[in-house]
Amino acid sequence: MADSALIGNVFIDVVTRMSLSAPKSVTTHPIEDGSEIGEHVTDLPETLTLDVVATDNQMLPVGDSVATMTTTTTAADKREAVLRIKDTRQLVTVDLQRGNFPNMVLIDVIEDVTHLNSLVFQATLVFQKVKLAQTLTVQVPLDKLLKKTTAKTKAGLKQVGTADKGTQPAEDISALLAALRAAGVVG
Repeated sequence: MADSALIGNVFIDVVTRMSLSAPKSVTTHPIEDGSEIGEHVTDLPETLTLDVVATDNQMLPVGDSVATMTTTTTAADKREAVLRIKDTRQLVTVDLQRGNFPNMVLIDVIEDVTHLNSLVFQATLVFQKVKLAQTLTVQVPLDKLLKKTTAKTKAGLKQVGTADKGTQPAEDISALLAALRAAGVVG
């Protein structure tokens, strides 16, 4: 394969192997005769596995990666930067010639210690895709909500109590509403 890679801001000289897995899971339940039935299929996170080699001899990156390349140049510095990405659970984009993989977290670094020296960092890096939730802000008309609650309470629809103490009306929230109005929260 012999691609280069940019992992976050760390330039990796050579990617010798890449594999991408997009597994699914089936929920199963045992039935009376001992067999299992499946009900739902769930998407599991994508896993990207790279076999990489980083050296002290910096090679030129491919494409637009030059502008975002880190100043880390030695294999030992690249190793430390990769381990820091893993230890801090940093979300990174993995840029390869064969594709761009955003929102990845480095879950495992398996170092090849066969030829251990400070001039070469050789490892298998395992990334997992993180799906980010979409946030949405909704304005709630608090004054209308409180007016409806007040109306229900004054109408006697909400009752509290026990059989031995008898039924008592719910607390009046008009004092709370007055305090909220004084604070400028509701009009």
